[in-house]
Amino acid sequence: MATTLQFLGAARSVTGSCFLVQHDGRQVLVDCGLVQGATEQVERNWLPFPFDPREVDAVLLTHAHLDHSGLVPRLVAEGFQGRILTTAVTKDLLPVLWEDYVRLQGGDTQGPVRPRPRQSLGQRPRGKPTVRQARLLYSGKDVDQTLALCEAHPYGAKFTVAPGLDLRLTDAGHILGSAIIELWAGDLKLVFSGDLGHRGKPIVRDPSPVEEAQVLVLESTYGDRNHKNMADTTAELGQVLTETLSAGGTVLMPVYAIGRSQDILYMINQLSLQGALDRPRVFLDSPMAIRAAGVYGRHLEAFDEEATRLIRHPPKNPRAPRVRFTETGAAS
Repeated sequence: MATTLQFLGAARSVTGSCFLVQHDGRQVLVDCGLVQGATEQVERNWLPFPFDPREVDAVLLTHAHLDHSGLVPRLVAEGFQGRILTTAVTKDLLPVLWEDYVRLQGGDTQGPVRPRPRQSLGQRPRGKPTVRQARLLYSGKDVDQTLALCEAHPYGAKFTVAPGLDLRLTDAGHILGSAIIELWAGDLKLVFSGDLGHRGKPIVRDPSPVEEAQVLVLESTYGDRNHKNMADTTAELGQVLTETLSAGGTVLMPVYAIGRSQDILYMINQLSLQGALDRPRVFLDSPMAIRAAGVYGRHLEAFDEEATRLIRHPPKNPRAPRVRFTETGAAS
């Protein structure tokens, strides 16, 4: 019962995560992400899959970010009808990202996706994608069909994906719901880190340790540097905010809608509790971040102890920030 592993994305790059595991006639994908970046890189999203989507038994998702999940609806549009396995939080975040991406394509929610002519793996597309092709990587209807295949599973429970293939999801501490994939293919254990968080991050729990593996596929995006600890990061943010606000200025912060936005709101609240900020006005003007905040609010079971305690037993805070969600350009 031979086991093979193919790297189909996020190899010699940091985007488009996708790995194909084949074992005893079964096929599973670990992640199936959008390629993001420069135009010539993005065009790879229209290249044919180097496998038949109809023959894939399951997709195992580490987390919801598009560079790990964003091509799954296209997979379904081209015939995949297997299982999509992930955590409960990720399952709830997926429609937030996928539906937003459909809107970014041009808002087409019903049009069929017409794949580009098949080309050999690695061959550059012939010419640039047309505007219509660029907008129809997949549609809202494809998203709905994909969500119907998604299953939510808890951390720590080992279960069967397909005959000979067992899975356990372990907390990766990256964004809420992120998971390390522990996959048993017969007697061989493969571990896929996904994107790893670091210790002490707000809201999410620290990454859980994995004690053994025969094959380890490890994220290395920040492997050449040491992160600041959260206390220093929060203090640095507080200094920027107090200096700018005391001078009558406004701080504009471009942040990731899922994960970073929630971290920043949490840190601003902590700074007000510490007395560094006094009732600052905060505007969150990303519709996707606002929807994500709603998902976070429904999954307190995934928060770390400190965040859970603050939400369930909020301290009196006369300096609490005044947060306003602005969903339209005019309101922003």
